[in-house]
Amino acid sequence: IGDVLSDPRARQREFGAGGLLRFPLQTAVKTGTSSDYRDAWAVGFSDNFTVGVWLGNMNRSPMREISGARGPALVLRSVFAELERGRESSGLWVSPTLERRQVCPKTGRLAGIGCPHVEELFVAGSEPTSTCGGLHEKASQEEAVLVLEGERPVRVSLPTPGLNLARDPRVPDSSEAFPLELESAVPLQEVRWLVDGSEVARVPGSAPRHLWILQPGHHSVKAEVLTPQGQTLQTAPINFQVK
Repeated sequence: IGDVLSDPRARQREFGAGGLLRFPLQTAVKTGTSSDYRDAWAVGFSDNFTVGVWLGNMNRSPMREISGARGPALVLRSVFAELERGRESSGLWVSPTLERRQVCPKTGRLAGIGCPHVEELFVAGSEPTSTCGGLHEKASQEEAVLVLEGERPVRVSLPTPGLNLARDPRVPDSSEAFPLELESAVPLQEVRWLVDGSEVARVPGSAPRHLWILQPGHHSVKAEVLTPQGQTLQTAPINFQVK
């Protein structure tokens, strides 16, 4: 569990590739946010320390859309930076009964020649035994070329591709929202958010984030942006699902 909670790749679809939860030293982190943003928390442990951070108003009034991955995570990161200052870290303890294997992330089999590979931990006896044939290598190279050729100055950072969201039955549907967020390498004047081809919001470039009320089904989101020079740019569409 510690290995999973300290792995940035495991949370990439939810939080993106970088951000506050990518700690300099191996640290297991879990965040949480209550309904209506009434409070939020983040808990983490390294090989030296365990830290918990709670954030909220003592009168239980909602905060300004501060989630556990934003407010408490920032405090948690700062506390760990101070605690670990000048200390050596050997990483989180791993049971010697677990098996380490280099696997192909595309097939889950043992990485073959030419495969991309990641190290995974397995309970003894559950590790893969067959080796990937690498038939996806050519397709991966072609995908990489398409990404490079289609590189855009703006992109949707949330939701991430293939994200699966689930509505909470304890929360009124009209109160369940997910942030649509944008990353841009150019200044923005206006952002137009489109879900399934229909405009759901038009916001200023200085505040491009939009809280979208969750709707069940498969969806596609993209943004059309207007630069101060009058240029119109589009992001690539991102597909996700709400259950």
